[in-house]
Amino acid sequence: ETVSKHKMRNIIYLLSLAIIFGCQNKNTEINIDHEIIDSIQINNEYFENGNISLIKEYNLSTGITEYAKYYESGELERTGAAKDSIRIGEWHNYSKKGELTLWQQYVNYKNSKYLNQIIYYNEDGSVNESNSSYYDIKSNMDTVLLGDTLVMNFRLGNSVYKKGLMILLGELNTDNTWKNESTIDTLLNNDYYFDLNLNLVAKDLGDNLIQGQIIDYTSYIEDDKLIYEQRVMFFSEEYFVE
Repeated sequence: ETVSKHKMRNIIYLLSLAIIFGCQNKNTEINIDHEIIDSIQINNEYFENGNISLIKEYNLSTGITEYAKYYESGELERTGAAKDSIRIGEWHNYSKKGELTLWQQYVNYKNSKYLNQIIYYNEDGSVNESNSSYYDIKSNMDTVLLGDTLVMNFRLGNSVYKKGLMILLGELNTDNTWKNESTIDTLLNNDYYFDLNLNLVAKDLGDNLIQGQIIDYTSYIEDDKLIYEQRVMFFSEEYFVE
């Protein structure tokens, strides 16, 4: 018997779906592991070849999920953490050779993820400065005594705007907004200079905290208007005075 045009169209449609979904399922990941150990909920996903694809460890106490993503051939590809589906802390990307290719630091800003720092690495392990945006803070002493002058060096790894560096000091909330009662000081503001020192006299015994913003900025005149652009990075540094 001949097949009607309507039936033929249905057959072609079903065959198309089979081909589409068959191609999609070729490299699908199958979640087959789930367990809870010491308040840690662990979910493991696998490639069809049996190799681990993704490990998710959810801390039932803190609400933080740690991730480890793998290449299909078995090598570690990416690690990081998130809370309430928002990326937090340090994330690392690796090549199949195990070399670090990308480092990212996320912070919570107004209850959204904020890419605070990013460093790309060349094949030889050196930092790709032109594509990176980060800072480095170092101090002149490990042990701080009462009355000592602690020198903190702020270095901008790569300036996006190539104009200036500004450092604002003040107390930050957990979402990195300024506290209402915080006094904000513009401590450093130098044009075309991206390596600056902050001198602090140790006045309080015990744990101390310095917080604020590191701002890479530029300003220029366009159509008789002052234009200001900036890239903000948040920092929080602890030091102990004895």
